[in-house]
Amino acid sequence: MVLSEDDETLGALTEHQLKRQYHVVDWMKDGRKAKEALAARRYDIYVLDWMMPDMTGLELVRKISRSEALFRRSGVPIVGYNQIRRYISASQPIRSNT
Repeated sequence: MVLSEDDETLGALTEHQLKRQYHVVDWMKDGRKAKEALAARRYDIYVLDWMMPDMTGLELVRKISRSEALFRRSGVPIVGYNQIRRYISASQPIRSNT
């Protein structure tokens, strides 16, 4: 799985907990690196921080859904979480605040 998290403490803790459960984790510390990783390799799941300074998880999900190369992996779950650890499923329709 790819883990995209810019916070060092939360990223290290999340990576550690996932690896303890025998997951293979590639931790990317920003959205742009996560996008590059997704383009270069197939992942079974994407775990994305919703609030990153360079590219938010929402922006990354939108780029993935608009890119034929990134979206060719149909059925890949995309899970995002914010700083208060509330889980958001990206499989739900993306709604704007307007």
